[in-house]
Amino acid sequence: MTEPAASMPPADTPGALARWIVGVGASAGGQAPLAAFLGACPRGAGLACVVVQHLGADHVASPVAMLQPHTALTVQEASDGLRPRADHVYVLRPGTEVRLEGGRLRVAPPQGGDRSHPIDVLLHSLALELGPAAAGVILSGLGSDGAQGLRSIAAVGGRALVQQPD
Repeated sequence: MTEPAASMPPADTPGALARWIVGVGASAGGQAPLAAFLGACPRGAGLACVVVQHLGADHVASPVAMLQPHTALTVQEASDGLRPRADHVYVLRPGTEVRLEGGRLRVAPPQGGDRSHPIDVLLHSLALELGPAAAGVILSGLGSDGAQGLRSIAAVGGRALVQQPD
């Protein structure tokens, strides 16, 4: 995805396409770091965040309801075919994975079965689609999901960030 065309409204205009798409991965215990990260994301920067959390299929609280109080950005569920908009956070429902293809979010059941790495899937797709404009952030967790995706982003010159354990 490249910078919006000149005929597009500026990124701080409601409904504008995002200039920057950041993939954010967190474990089920990563609610506090995720809320802090999203709370620090400013409106009007042209930013969209796509959040992948490791939540069980039996998780009852809505990810949208859990995150909206912590950010000035609009939080909504990711849906297939959606074009990421500025000042939005897109969250997945459990049991799905998301990738960016052709400037649109593609939401589907995991292709890796029990061995699925949904954070890697998202981050790798951002690296392929956005090149050096890709950004990935990993918050909390002890597993390896996200490590390969961050390597993909770093390999194309994008930004790869990891939360320090302390």
